[in-house]
Amino acid sequence: PLQLKNTFVYFSPRHSSHTATNHESLQRRETPCNRRYVIDHYIPSPCIHQHSSTTFYPSTVVHAASALSKSVQNALDPSLTYSKADASPVTVADFSVQALILGRLKELFPQDRFIAEESSAAMRKAGETTMEEVRRRVSAARKASSWATEETKAEMTDAEIAECLDLGGFEGKGGERVWMLDPIDGTKGFLGKQQYCIALAFVDHGRVQVGVLGCPNLVLPSLPPLPTPV
Repeated sequence: PLQLKNTFVYFSPRHSSHTATNHESLQRRETPCNRRYVIDHYIPSPCIHQHSSTTFYPSTVVHAASALSKSVQNALDPSLTYSKADASPVTVADFSVQALILGRLKELFPQDRFIAEESSAAMRKAGETTMEEVRRRVSAARKASSWATEETKAEMTDAEIAECLDLGGFEGKGGERVWMLDPIDGTKGFLGKQQYCIALAFVDHGRVQVGVLGCPNLVLPSLPPLPTPV
């Protein structure tokens, strides 16, 4: 689990388990389709409606990204793995997860800043096949998401994917509200079809407020297995 200010936030598309001490800022919800129980911090967003606040659950977008990454891992194509300048591997999942999450956060919090690993330049260097696969994966994930609308169901363009990826280029100066994302933490584990996670954090005025880990391959022994994996 990730410990943040006496709060453990632990999230998996298959199972979720949390303990927390600040119950005033937590809510409990049940997802009937897979009997998942999620306890989440909420983040009020005055950016959506100027006269009322909108509640956003960070695990919602991480859950969608976890399902996306797992689908990529299940059909992993070694030819779509690219080595960056520092020799670290990057896959379709890295680009797809980052584009999906940052695109959604930008819709909800247009004034916020973002720090993430990947860029559109790196995706272009990976080649046209990778770009096409990223576009297909992100578009499909948006259509299947819990926040899907007629607008988000439209196929994304290469330019839109690139814009979402490059949102993560903030250098950390002058931002009051900053989201930090590691789209695939543990790429070697991902490539080996083992453990990896999606790590998202929200920092407000230099103080960490929320952290969510999406762990698609992690089974919690304290909970019975679900009848069908998500």
